Amino acid sequence: MIKGRRNYTLLNIDDDDEFNVLLKRILKNLNLKVVSTTDPKDFIEKLKTEEPDICLIDLNLGSSFGAGFQLIKALRKVKGPEIPLLVMSKRASKEDIVAALDAGANDYLTKPIDRILLFNKINEYIRLYGEVVDSLPFYTVAKDKKRAEFSFDLEIVNMTENGLTICGTVYISQGTHIMIKNSLLAKLTASEESLVTVQKSWIVRSEDGMNDLYYAFLEFGQEDFELRDAAKAWIVEYAQTVSAEENKLPKGDENIEDELV
Repeated sequence: MIKGRRNYTLLNIDDDDEFNVLLKRILKNLNLKVVSTTDPKDFIEKLKTEEPDICLIDLNLGSSFGAGFQLIKALRKVKGPEIPLLVMSKRASKEDIVAALDAGANDYLTKPIDRILLFNKINEYIRLYGEVVDSLPFYTVAKDKKRAEFSFDLEIVNMTENGLTICGTVYISQGTHIMIKNSLLAKLTASEESLVTVQKSWIVRSEDGMNDLYYAFLEFGQEDFELRDAAKAWIVEYAQTVSAEENKLPKGDENIEDELV
């Protein structure tokens, strides 16, 4: 935190509690007070009590698909242009971006969080450091679809017929669609890649805060009956193999007590 400057307040609304925790950890070293909520009504109340300098808004809130659009419109109607409103969402289509900006959002960021981009955008709108910082370049939204890829290692820690639980050093937000390559899945599906959806994400924190582990449950596609049946069959076969191996272990000698006497 930079001393000698007033504290700024960022008010954030996202229905993913783990994302809200992660956001606070990412922004903890900035001259910024981060207040988060998952409920639109609570967000409105905090808007009155906290008097934020900037707001971060998710578009999908609970069971309300796209409720963030209505929230942005309401804020602009009541507050006018005085508060910068940034969207942070996993929705990344051109239509969603245009709709959010038309509703009154100042800017649009997509999940997962890009720390450098987030810092830059926050500083651009409220000047955290009290000085002019060169902004990142802006580009027109491409009309043609372009493929972008990045990869990282994950460990499978559990599997059910409904999906996988994975662990790694990268946080994957709820609702993200990812293509996973794994020898076990390849064996089950006879395919090198499987498309799965992150149903739930959570964090296991380390004592020093430097070695946190990020977990996620990856749900198999609802219509992917072949994969679900193959996973169930593999689990049954694995359980039978483990049971057979346990039965092969040497048994204790029933006469050992007599020999020790």
